[in-house]
Amino acid sequence: MLDKLVEDVCQEYQINEKQFIAKGKTRKASEARSVIAWIVRESENLTLEEWGQRCGRDGVTLSNAIRLLLERARKDAELENRMKEIEKNF
Repeated sequence: MLDKLVEDVCQEYQINEKQFIAKGKTRKASEARSVIAWIVRESENLTLEEWGQRCGRDGVTLSNAIRLLLERARKDAELENRMKEIEKNF
């Protein structure tokens, strides 16, 4: 289930998994990680801990990333629509 989500988000953001796992804060990779974390948090079958282990981030970092993502989405209709589309396809 997590594999499919990662694959879909990578495709949407035109990146590979190594790019968003890598240390650093490129906008695309950071946003992709955050979107996955948000969907994982909303899912009944996945945990942030599971995602954190895979992407090399801790739960606090991922929770903060989700908070920042949601704040940005409230002001950015394109981001909000992108998130809804990814969630719908998941």
